[in-house]
Formats: sequence, structure tokens, C-alpha cells
Amino acid sequence: MKFCVALILLIILPLTALGRGEVESAKVVKVRVDNDGRGYIAFDQPLGGVPATCSNEAHKSHLAFDANTEAGKAIMALGLFAKATGKMIFARGTDTCDSYAIVESWHWGYVHEGE
Repeated sequence: MKFCVALILLIILPLTALGRGEVESAKVVKVRVDNDGRGYIAFDQPLGGVPATCSNEAHKSHLAFDANTEAGKAIMALGLFAKATGKMIFARGTDTCDSYAIVESWHWGYVHEGE
């Protein structure tokens, strides 16, 4: 029985890890913020992995945030910093469109050092 559970977990866990979009080394093309505080960061390349199905074709290189939250403010600041300095970003989405209905939401990311 334990073997069956372990086998199922080994099969399912990698599949769930792939169910989100990500960029490994991307430049920020633009940071958009709407008057309601929602916005997104646009990258110079499409999201790899498996981008969220809720994201439409026009937003395949974007990750969204909500600047009304502390996390959203931090994401916006990271995007603006990367855009202003030309540094590369790693970012991963959530596989949902919670922040912006047609753009995958930002889960976590960072600015590459030394680039």
C-alpha cells in the first residue's frame, strides 16, 4: 500500500510542478498598472513551462500582480527595478489568473545578480 501511494505521488507531483508558466532569464519590456491597482509585467519572451489556461494569447509573456497588496507592491517594484537597470528576471506563475482575469498571476521571482 505504501508503495502504491509513493508511486502515485512520484507521478503526480512532477506534473503539478509543470502546471505554471515561468521565465528563466527574461528582460522586462513593460510594467503596466491600471487605476484599480491591478497590473502585469511583460517580458521579452513567452512564458515557458505550461502557462495558465486562463491567460489569453495576447498575454503569453506576462505575469500579473495586484498593487493593492504588499506582495503586489513588491512585485511591481522588482519589475520596475529590472526594467530601469536592464537586469534579467526569473519569475514563476501560479497557474491561476487571480490578479488579472486574463493574465497568469505572479507566484515568485527574482532579479539575476551581475547581469
